Amino acid sequence: MGIVSLDGIDEAKKHPWVIEYTRRPHIELILANIIATYSKLFHATMDVSDGLAFTLHTIATASNISIEINEIPHHPVELDKYCNNNPKCIWDHILYGGEEYGVVLVIDNKYKDLVIENLERYEVPYVIAGKTGEPPPRIVIKDYGEVKPHRWDQFKGWA
Repeated sequence: MGIVSLDGIDEAKKHPWVIEYTRRPHIELILANIIATYSKLFHATMDVSDGLAFTLHTIATASNISIEINEIPHHPVELDKYCNNNPKCIWDHILYGGEEYGVVLVIDNKYKDLVIENLERYEVPYVIAGKTGEPPPRIVIKDYGEVKPHRWDQFKGWA
């Protein structure tokens, strides 16, 4: 949805992969079982349906933490080509899209291996994208900079 949000629906319609991902999102339902089973281990979980930037800022603000992202999260491989492998373009589309059905999980490092073991057992793709830090709440992405918490609101536009 980053293509639709940032580049417009006319541009998005030119790319069959955008239509396919938008109409037929892939949801890892087993992840709900993993989260339920180990719910006491997670500090925060949230889907990215309003865009990754909004999700990260919501978590950071609610938890009064900073978040440092060092790895790019899962995204359609076609986005790399669309952006000519330009990291800023890729990040913009990942951060300010929406309607994706991925999940951000924040977990204490001492339980990381247990959660990874379960993700791998059920073949749930994942990326350990970053780490949390001390207040104030903010999001910083390596080689991108600080991320602002705006998102598309169907009633207000960019909020």
